[in-house]
Formats: sequence, C-alpha cells, structure tokens
Amino acid sequence: MVNSPAATLLWREIERTSAYRRSQGADLRLAPTISLLSAWQSERLARTYADLRADPRHQPATEFFLNDLYQIAVSDRITEADYCEAYRRCDNCAGRKHQIELICELGRELDAVVAKPMIYAALRLARRPAQLAGLHELQDFLERGFSAYRHMKGAKEFLDTIEARESRILDRIYARDPRPFRLDRR
Repeated sequence: MVNSPAATLLWREIERTSAYRRSQGADLRLAPTISLLSAWQSERLARTYADLRADPRHQPATEFFLNDLYQIAVSDRITEADYCEAYRRCDNCAGRKHQIELICELGRELDAVVAKPMIYAALRLARRPAQLAGLHELQDFLERGFSAYRHMKGAKEFLDTIEARESRILDRIYARDPRPFRLDRR
C-alpha cells in the first residue's frame, strides 16, 4: 500500500463515506435523491470530458471514472440550474477546491505507482487471495483502474485537464454563470 498523505487522506475519506452510508442505510428516502444526483453528475462528466473519452490514450481512464466511479441508473432529471443552486447553498467552495487538489495529487501519486512493474505484478498476485477473502469486486476495481491509468503512459495531461476544467466550472458556479458547464467559451 502507498504510504503518502494523499493516500492516507483518501482512505480516511473512504472510511468516513462508508460509515455515513451505513448510517443512512435505514433512511431509504434518500436513495432516489442520491441516485438522481449521481446520474446527473455522471452525465455532466461525460459531456465535460467527451474529448478525453474520444482520445485513445485517455479513453480507458475516462471510461473507468465514468463507469466505475459514477453510474447512470435513473430516469428523473436534475437541471443545471437546480444543481448549481444546490451547490451554492452548500457554501463549500473552499472544500471543493481542496477536493480537486486532492484528486490531482492522488492522481500524480498513482501515476508514479503504475510505472513500477513490481506493483502491477503484486496487484495481479493478490487476485486469488482477494477472491478467497471475498474481495473480488474490490480487486477487479483496482485492476481496472490500474490498467486504465497505466494505458495512458503518463497522466499529466489528463490530470491538468481535470484540474483546469473543474476549477473553471467551480468558479463559474459561484459567479452565478447561467451555463457554467459550457467549456466552449472562456
């Protein structure tokens, strides 16, 4: 396991999110709203990163993020205006900027890790023990992500694109831009 501040923080946040989801499990009223929001975010990311999705170098990593981290599974809709208003009401711009920084920092660390052949070999060797421990879904997730990242042969352009776009979108949301996700204009 990578022992870095970003990896430690990510692990802590995964645990915190898991604990939150377990605590909310009894309140099934939230499930449709969370699914709706996840679907909207997935569709938004697919539009925002359509160019990376079409690029053979970045396509596997983009697909991994869209399919493994965000999944579309509902038919109701959230409008762009609804999403932006809710975002502003949360009043968490500094936290979101920090989240973007952490995503990119973790991405840079992952880029360094996937370049090491021993790590890939160790990940593949863990497949059978993971299956025996009932962690095959986690193992599959890790292998898909590792392979997608490794396919890029360098993630700088990918991460720079994500950081620039998400930061610009965030600034536009808080500036009350009526179309903050339109990236074809400055």
